[in-house]
Amino acid sequence: MDTGLANSKESLRDAWDEMILVLEEARNAIDQPNMMPPPANDRNLAEGYRYLMGFMHAAVERAFHNDPARPQFRNALSVMTRGTIDNADAVYFYTPIDGREQYLIRGCAEDTSHWQGRATANGVRKAPHYVIFEASSGCLAGDSGDLSELRPGMKTQTGRLDSSLIEVNPDGSFDILLAPERPTDYKGNFICTLKTVTRAHPTDSNMKPERYANYVSGRQLFNDWEYEEAIHFEITQIGNAGTHAPAYSPQQAADDIQHFGEIVRNQMVFWNAFWTIPMGTYGERQGTIPGIGFKRNVFNQINAASGATGGGMSTNLYAGGIFELDTNEALIIENRICLLYTSDAADE
Repeated sequence: MDTGLANSKESLRDAWDEMILVLEEARNAIDQPNMMPPPANDRNLAEGYRYLMGFMHAAVERAFHNDPARPQFRNALSVMTRGTIDNADAVYFYTPIDGREQYLIRGCAEDTSHWQGRATANGVRKAPHYVIFEASSGCLAGDSGDLSELRPGMKTQTGRLDSSLIEVNPDGSFDILLAPERPTDYKGNFICTLKTVTRAHPTDSNMKPERYANYVSGRQLFNDWEYEEAIHFEITQIGNAGTHAPAYSPQQAADDIQHFGEIVRNQMVFWNAFWTIPMGTYGERQGTIPGIGFKRNVFNQINAASGATGGGMSTNLYAGGIFELDTNEALIIENRICLLYTSDAADE
């Protein structure tokens, strides 16, 4: 056998074997107390394996089809790839990018009157209740496997745009330019992919102050499931349309195999720690910090969050709580929603 071919075969086998060991670490997060899993019972154990397989399902796309030069939006979460605290009224999407380059997002929505605060006609197809795009520098929530990624400054949002500001053409189409800076002659929708920070990175003092986005994420939120339609987005790196990636190499395959295992393990470890420490879901036990977890049977104070603070969208406000119910009890949440529309006359 050719020496180079033999080396490739060996390196790929080594990468595979290492991945299996890392996946075993991820599996241990289901039932090993030192990894802070949910309390052991038949259902939690069974759900733990399904939860693990969801991260494996998502990690295949993320590790083996990660090409910032030829990005494609994909569902970050779904009914098969659950994350944590995900919302049934939302479609989560993301794609990797290289913030040093320019990209163009294209989409076409149904009636967007409600985006501008105007009432929509009854019985017509319309855009989602709310849409947001964020460009961020750093890892996706949980990818580090360490709660320290929640520290301020660990991740940076470079730009954002939501449906209240998206300029839409009469036919419902819209374009969004992503770039490190807005071209002087460009007047349309824009998201910046560069932010220069003034404070040093919390764990890497040698990191330069320029933070270039390495992914775009967002959500489509739905209020009227009968008439609101999800928008299909396309994204292209400007100047790179129609090109193809270099031939897949053994080294790239080995790197992707390793990355796959790391994503799965780190997500399992991170979210176990998240539920145990800042949320305090299971009460005081090994790994908890007294006084940190949420109080029982009440909501916490409403606060903002974003990809730069661990997760969420920066224009949303969040509240949550840990509720303990007996088998004969139910939790009923009542709220009041105020809709504000402007009249056509006011728009004029």
